[in-house]
Amino acid sequence: MSDVNIAYSEINYSEVSEIKETCFNNASHYLDSSFPLGELTLLTLNVRSLDKNFSSLLIFVERLKFKPDIIVCTETWQIKHLYLYNICDYDIYCNESTINQNDGVVVYVKRCIHHLAKIEKIEYCKFLSIFFKLGTHQVTVSAIYRCHFLPKQIFIDILNKFLLKYQTDPNHFITGDFNIDLISKNVFSENYLNNFLQSGYKPYFNGPTRPNRSSELEGTCVQLFC
Repeated sequence: MSDVNIAYSEINYSEVSEIKETCFNNASHYLDSSFPLGELTLLTLNVRSLDKNFSSLLIFVERLKFKPDIIVCTETWQIKHLYLYNICDYDIYCNESTINQNDGVVVYVKRCIHHLAKIEKIEYCKFLSIFFKLGTHQVTVSAIYRCHFLPKQIFIDILNKFLLKYQTDPNHFITGDFNIDLISKNVFSENYLNNFLQSGYKPYFNGPTRPNRSSELEGTCVQLFC
């Protein structure tokens, strides 16, 4: 686990509306010195059914004091009519994954960002990648969700193939909800983390991303940003 210190919890409106920094500011010593830090904001949320919680998502985004450049929604459930979930000033993309009813990733990208979206399928998994330029740098952000139906080791093996594909890309970032707890010390979490480290990726979370209600210092780390 890296020593990057990012405090993360399951967020509420008041907390997020006050955020002024981006993840890149915390990752400066891992990136090229010419990388334009602070020029991109990315927000990842587990929405637990976009259809059920879309109104809440709209209110959530509207109440933010800043509008993220990219919004990643995981566990969206299967979506038949994507146009029903548009957010003003954003383009919308879905990974079209159908492993089970809880599966799915939706990514919103600000329309002012010149970008390309691509679904990259490897066996059972569909990674949704966004390609764009930030200054003079070509940047890729990939989003993925592992539903519980997909066995952990199978997912880890597929994820490793995806990481190997991008391991020479210095500006490739991965975000999502993998449902593998990095705090738990077991063969799955160790294999999962080792694959990232061996491919040159640095996890930016070193504590709970889903804290217990009784304590923010305890919980699980199942979301990831690398």
